[in-house]
Amino acid sequence: MWLDCPNRVDQAAFTFTEPLWVVLYTLIGLQTALLLAWVTYKHSKEQRLQLEIPADDVSEKMAVNYDSTGSPKRERSLSSDATRVDASLPFDRLRGYRDDMFGNTALGSLAVTSVTLVVLLAVITADYYGSLPGSSFSLTHGSTNLSAIIFILVWYLTVLWFVSLTVMRTRLRNFFRIEALLIEGTWIQVEQTVVPMVLLNDESRLLRLVHHYEDKLKHLFGWHVHVTTTPLCQTAQERLYFNYQ
Repeated sequence: MWLDCPNRVDQAAFTFTEPLWVVLYTLIGLQTALLLAWVTYKHSKEQRLQLEIPADDVSEKMAVNYDSTGSPKRERSLSSDATRVDASLPFDRLRGYRDDMFGNTALGSLAVTSVTLVVLLAVITADYYGSLPGSSFSLTHGSTNLSAIIFILVWYLTVLWFVSLTVMRTRLRNFFRIEALLIEGTWIQVEQTVVPMVLLNDESRLLRLVHHYEDKLKHLFGWHVHVTTTPLCQTAQERLYFNYQ
């Protein structure tokens, strides 16, 4: 005589007050609030600046020292205030920035969030293998399904977080600085448009279509512009300059 045993049903469910959820709520809430506070503070500091000044308003207070081709470095005078420069220079736009204590704190919070997400993944994994005090799945009411759910959620959040930081990495540091006039900043952001090289003029229609969407993607994420940040220096004669290669 055979007995049919009922399938075991996992009745465990999250109450969303578990320690893992509390950590996630706190992390996301604090990081979001800090970034919103920084954006508001940054906007209030920058809105009084007149950054777009005609490029023909030339001043002799600043010079750029560059060598992009390996030739001896030349010195060109620049506008002390303009953000768009003359076409003879090897870059398209200059932007001045200065450090801010609040911005440094907000930037540091990104590192704290990154470490916390990795630690959360490690804790969930350790709970799965029973490496934490108590029984396995003690953080998820003894449920393997809940453990898998919270792990996948934190995994996707972590991947999305690090991908976002990677996409914005060239402009991320200056985002947490206050934009200023060139002669008032301590850092200069140099922007140079990258012109794609087309090696085949008779490329196929499919390849042209791929390049078309590739260009759209680059413009969407700002990858068509090469961004370099260099410190603004001063000579003994109080002449401002920066090095660009």
